[in-house]
Amino acid sequence: MKKRIEYICEVCDLTSHNKEKVENCEKSHVKPTSIIRVEYAPGECYPLFITIRFSNGRIKELTYR
Repeated sequence: MKKRIEYICEVCDLTSHNKEKVENCEKSHVKPTSIIRVEYAPGECYPLFITIRFSNGRIKELTYR
């Protein structure tokens, strides 16, 4: 019988036998830190746009369809 060890990134589910590769993957993900703005269309329950600040300082506007 063979034993197989596989590591999985907890953010994106990347799998590898290389622990260091997966640790680096987990560290590389930029995470949201705050919501800056939310914009709704009239009468809609869910937002059309959300502007988010990320852990690296960048601000991105995300569009939902």
